[in-house]
Amino acid sequence: MELSTVEEIFDLMMQREEKGATLYRLAAETVSDREARGLLEKLAQRCDAYRERLSQSKARGAFESRRSTLPDRNFAGTIEAVPVGPEARLVEVMMFAISKERADYLLCEEGARRAPNAAAKKLWLSLAEEERTQRLELEAYYEKEVISKI
Repeated sequence: MELSTVEEIFDLMMQREEKGATLYRLAAETVSDREARGLLEKLAQRCDAYRERLSQSKARGAFESRRSTLPDRNFAGTIEAVPVGPEARLVEVMMFAISKERADYLLCEEGARRAPNAAAKKLWLSLAEEERTQRLELEAYYEKEVISKI
């Protein structure tokens, strides 16, 4: 996937967050594990909040363009692989969520590298930090609640 402008990175982030929220909610409706369901619902809410922040930032003109091609890092690939179904276990949900947050972090970092000005770069780095923080929270939860019970 080649992305040429900051707007294209923004559009991909919006799509990923919308799709992530939808898939997390769908998975939450189908999993039988209460803990996994709660986690999926929380992740869906975070996607909604993140998408709202992106929207507000775009309305303020934060995603102005600077054309250059981005390397293909499979930014879109992991979003399709959410484990959906009544047999999905917490470990599978966690692995998907961690993978998604990592890909989103990399995408925001790329946005920061391509930012046309200091304000846009600061915004992208802030978004990247949110993604990193979410991934670290998920990893800590995974270690505490999944790994420790194996």
